[in-house]
Amino acid sequence: MTEKRITWIDAETNGLDPESNVLLEVACLITDGDLNILDETGYTATVLYDEASRDALKSVTDPYVQDMHTKTGLWDRLLTGKPLETVDSELLSYIQQYVPEPGVSWLGGNSITLDRGFLKKYAPSTFKHLHYRSHDVTTIAGLAEEWYGVTYQKKTAHNAMSDILESIEELRFLRKKVFK
Repeated sequence: MTEKRITWIDAETNGLDPESNVLLEVACLITDGDLNILDETGYTATVLYDEASRDALKSVTDPYVQDMHTKTGLWDRLLTGKPLETVDSELLSYIQQYVPEPGVSWLGGNSITLDRGFLKKYAPSTFKHLHYRSHDVTTIAGLAEEWYGVTYQKKTAHNAMSDILESIEELRFLRKKVFK
């Protein structure tokens, strides 16, 4: 059995519903149980969409999300991304370097239920490899604020890898402040 690993994944999408919205970008880092990042590079990939598909996606996306992805350059990066099947395969291969056994590594991140839903639909091989349990930093942060008045000041870059790094840092902060 592999020592404790947390698979941190963040998905950038054009909305909140995996049935009517799509995966645009995904990033992943693996930590041990003490939140030490095992590979600083991690995995990041943008999903490939041709110009017409990208423009159609943009047109049905909420203006707030449209603007967010324009500012980060994500809409432009979609034109040079990778096919969805390749992203799923590469993401799974990356995770298996650190967690070869399926069903072992918990999924970590903020509002991770959203990411899990998009993984299930758009990266099914990766989804099947993960444990069904999660380390949802949003839930922990909400309880820390409600019960102890402890808050973490987020930067929220809305870039998949930056969001993962911030989630890990937020959980480290909460561990020091709440789980002494």
